[in-house]
Amino acid sequence: MPAPVPDSPRLRPGAPRRLPAVPVPGTRESVSSWINRLCLAYEVRGPDIIPALGLNARGEMRPTTAGLALSPPSVRALGAATGRSEQAIGGMLLSRFTATALPNLPCPPYGHPGALTAWATGAWALRRHSNFCPRCLARDGRWRLEWKLPWAFACLDHVIYLCNRCPR
Repeated sequence: MPAPVPDSPRLRPGAPRRLPAVPVPGTRESVSSWINRLCLAYEVRGPDIIPALGLNARGEMRPTTAGLALSPPSVRALGAATGRSEQAIGGMLLSRFTATALPNLPCPPYGHPGALTAWATGAWALRRHSNFCPRCLARDGRWRLEWKLPWAFACLDHVIYLCNRCPR
């Protein structure tokens, strides 16, 4: 009989293992969209993949704050799990607009889990929904980062207005 294989170490937040297959982030894709595509690739629900990526669903990845900003340890953990650079991950977050459109975004580390939520309540960013281009979504299924900003009202690729609710 072969010797039993020891159980692999459990995944812990902040110490993820490298995922074997990771979709390449699309141009201007948001981190939330990219993580959603990871879920589809692995056939798991969002809350189930978040710990494997080294993220915390109760903090930075809450539904109202996902994609706003990540602390440096979270960016490093997500990079380690996916093989993407910290710069590439930072480019998929709304925090990339802190020098221009979102100047009051609190800087990580966040003192309490509600810091981003408290900021987002009065921020000039769409919290609970996103505008979208139906043609872009039909083409590649990727949600663009800029669609979360109120000034984005048209798709320059398709020269149409963005939608803000499901047509059904």
